[in-house]
Amino acid sequence: MLRPLARIARGITVAARRRRGVFIGAAAGILALDLLLPPLILSVVRKPLDYFAHAPQTRVVLEAFAREEPTTMACMHGSAWRGDGSKLLRALADALA
Repeated sequence: MLRPLARIARGITVAARRRRGVFIGAAAGILALDLLLPPLILSVVRKPLDYFAHAPQTRVVLEAFAREEPTTMACMHGSAWRGDGSKLLRALADALA
């Protein structure tokens, strides 16, 4: 079992020594393309995530909810919140505007 693995390792070593430039170039290319380039591209093109629907009447709808003066609000699959819901809804409307 170890004999074939040792033979493969020896072959790789011989090839790397004979063609050192090719080996270093391939290693540098792999490093650049697999490790360095993806985070660089993502940092340039990434925008903040936006999970809200935007429509011309969004502010009007949020203001209608705020007029109800809610004290407890919750998302369908999220946490509940207690406090001045009107203030929070108006702040959301301002942030989305």
